Amino acid sequence: SMLFHYIASQQNGKILESDIDAENVGEVLSHLAAKNLKPVSVRPVSKMRGRHRLFGGKITIADKIFLSKYLALMLKIGTGLLQAVNILIEDFDKPVIRNLLLEVKANLEKGLPFFSTFAKYPRSFGQVYINLIKAGEASGSLESVFDNLTNSLAKEKNLKDQVRGALIYPVLLLVAALFILVFLVFFALPKISKVFSEAGFNPPLFSKVVFGIGAFFGQFGIILIILLIFWHRLSYNVEILLVLFKPFHKLLHQFLNLIL
Repeated sequence: SMLFHYIASQQNGKILESDIDAENVGEVLSHLAAKNLKPVSVRPVSKMRGRHRLFGGKITIADKIFLSKYLALMLKIGTGLLQAVNILIEDFDKPVIRNLLLEVKANLEKGLPFFSTFAKYPRSFGQVYINLIKAGEASGSLESVFDNLTNSLAKEKNLKDQVRGALIYPVLLLVAALFILVFLVFFALPKISKVFSEAGFNPPLFSKVVFGIGAFFGQFGIILIILLIFWHRLSYNVEILLVLFKPFHKLLHQFLNLIL
């Protein structure tokens, strides 16, 4: 069977929108006719709404917190599960959550368990989230389950935000250090090396090695970067590699002469 998304109008003119599992479009139309609904649009849902990913984007931890929080709130005040889902469909603007809720609604209308829709997307929700909903539905304690999920997800998000905030400064320092290193190797060292070689100085061995590295990267640094980027593709073509490495023979002799 396939998942179809339909838009239909009731006899009073109200528009309904939902998803349904069916073998083909004809089965969907028969289902609508049995409910006295006039079809406006029927289309198969994209394959991206398969087992691993929802159609419309990615579900973030903030989305899961919001979803769990408001489901818990509405169940606390005595709202039925299907009615709560209908309310959330109207409140959510994010396509990925709206599509999920429409699928939940369609499955509930067909008598399927509430957790079954979440179980189709283990990468988005995780097994713990899914199993807790399944246990809560079986025991009739979905309200407390969603309460606990809201609190645990909020703590998880807070921890991730703290870790991310703590890593910002070291990452910035690392990026700055890399930029400085690139500047020294590709721009400063080649110029310093050129000055010493033209002046005829005989620097110590360590300085010779450093200046030789500077001259090497100054002349062939761009080629090296291109090789690193396209190494995987070029490794299958020996002729291209030989052409690109040919200029390095001369430079290797210059480098050794500079040191020795």
